[in-house]
Amino acid sequence: MNLDIVPVVLHGIHHALRKGDFSVQKSLMTIKYLPRITADDTSFGTGYRERAKAISKHFKAEFELVRNEVETASFFADKVQRLYSYKGPILEWYVHIKMKLENNFSEIVERVPKNGKVYDLGCGYGYLSHLLAMQSFDRTVIGLDYDEEKILLAANTHYAAGNLEFAQMDLTKFQPEEADCFIIKDVLHYFPASEQEALLNRCGEKLNAGGTIIIRDGIEDEKEKHGVTKMTEVFSTKVFGFNKTEYELEFIPEERVLAFAEKFSLSVERLENKASSNVTFVLRKVNSNTALNSVDTVMLNLFQHPY
Repeated sequence: MNLDIVPVVLHGIHHALRKGDFSVQKSLMTIKYLPRITADDTSFGTGYRERAKAISKHFKAEFELVRNEVETASFFADKVQRLYSYKGPILEWYVHIKMKLENNFSEIVERVPKNGKVYDLGCGYGYLSHLLAMQSFDRTVIGLDYDEEKILLAANTHYAAGNLEFAQMDLTKFQPEEADCFIIKDVLHYFPASEQEALLNRCGEKLNAGGTIIIRDGIEDEKEKHGVTKMTEVFSTKVFGFNKTEYELEFIPEERVLAFAEKFSLSVERLENKASSNVTFVLRKVNSNTALNSVDTVMLNLFQHPY
């Protein structure tokens, strides 16, 4: 018809009203108008078939740009929470409060590779595993936890994209396959020092080039804030029984993480928690030509964020 084309990208509508669903859900919807494609524009080709393919490719590329900008951890927060609806009011509110207190785990999500195999060790009820799987279908996320009841609940959601699995696992016996990311969050202190080191070493040996290991745990060196962390864990394990443990709690010193990073030539990014002694270490396996000495990297971070 020799008319101009005005490309429009719509994002988020699927999340508001899914195919086959009869209820409208909360969703951030984005409408992006792209530059007009005039009828005499030959940059997409000349023939009908050639132009159709090129413009389709153009739409998909622009849609991916919107996805990468919009689909943050916060975008998926309410979608993750809905997975735990009708599983009892305690669990529903636990997930809601946990996501809010953790700022939807954005600090971790932003640092997990978008592609490849991701292990979430000590995944609990699996809310972080679900979030990571939703954000990128190019990830294969495997959530492991010692508590079989939590694993059963995590696996029993309506998420069915096929890039997420859960399994009950004693992490002291965990033998990983090669992976692009290991998340070891709030779990190391449940093991004695020898088992902590053994688990870290097994992960380090199986980390792919360019991969990431994210460790978050209470660091005993943080004397002023460590009491809050210890008290929280006592309530969690002995009072409310949310978490199971076979050993006495043994929090790690920072030097153990740094020694592990140095052993496997991993760069170190240190993220501190203002309220507790929990520290997040983002360890990356970079090329030897560009790798920074792990201790030097930590000193740079400390200089920028002094105690």
